[in-house]
Amino acid sequence: MSDVTPDCLDAETLAAWMDDGLPPAALAAAHAHVAGCARCQALVATMVRLDPPAAAVTAPQPSRWRMTWLLPLAGAAAAITVWFAVAQRNPSTPAFEEQSKLAEAPAPATPVPPPAAAEPATKTLADEAPKRDTAALSKERRQNANAKNEFSARSREDKDAKKKAEAAAAPPVAAEANAAAARQEALRQTAPALDRLSQVIDVRSPDPAVRWRLVGGRLEKTIDGGANWSAQQLPVSAPLVAGVSPARNVCWLVGANGVVLLTTDGQIWRRLAFPELTGLSAVTAADAISATVRTADGREFVTKDAGITWIQRKLQDF
Repeated sequence: MSDVTPDCLDAETLAAWMDDGLPPAALAAAHAHVAGCARCQALVATMVRLDPPAAAVTAPQPSRWRMTWLLPLAGAAAAITVWFAVAQRNPSTPAFEEQSKLAEAPAPATPVPPPAAAEPATKTLADEAPKRDTAALSKERRQNANAKNEFSARSREDKDAKKKAEAAAAPPVAAEANAAAARQEALRQTAPALDRLSQVIDVRSPDPAVRWRLVGGRLEKTIDGGANWSAQQLPVSAPLVAGVSPARNVCWLVGANGVVLLTTDGQIWRRLAFPELTGLSAVTAADAISATVRTADGREFVTKDAGITWIQRKLQDF
């Protein structure tokens, strides 16, 4: 049996229909619905079977017409209810089969959400390894950067130290260069005097028997007026160009590069310090302590303490 719908006929509508009391529009709607509703068709069929013959019906009494239809309607409703209950208990009925199918049909499976990935309780060494590697790499990079900065700082310090050392060494180099230039200038200025090396330079003492002579840069001495000559050892090998002997055993000699030699016993020679490495061309002396030396460019230096100090003579002193 079909289920009850809002359009199904109720008891009053059926009673009005059986009593020809439905309006035309309601009657047309009832006909249309009953044509497609099995439940209402059964009700109408029951009402027709229960309807008494027209001949036996007495004149209706206005006060009892509702009771006449209500009783058959009640009986029809009870019959339909009994039939529906029996159909529910009988598996062979279509209604029972439909309900069984609905009952047996499996309920739609409710989609179960996938379980959320559980957070591991503890982090394994493999999980920590990338972090450790990254930390180690960062540390190594920092160490390399620090080492590079330290190396650069040391390189700058080394360069600065080298520059300072070169600057400190520059004065001696400059002094040496100046000294070399001075020697060259002295040789140039003493060139005329050096020409006399090929000549014999005779240095006579107050004693005619004692003399010295310079022969080709070699110094010789005689104590017998020139009958015999003996060579003497000198502390330097610089060219000597002039000499003076103010006493028998005292002799001064001068030459290139500021060389000043002195002997006070006639045998041993020593070199005296001179303020310039310049060429010397002449010397005069009064004794073993006082002497005057002339440079190749015409200047004169005087000592009164055997060469410990020298004083350049001014022009007005000449």
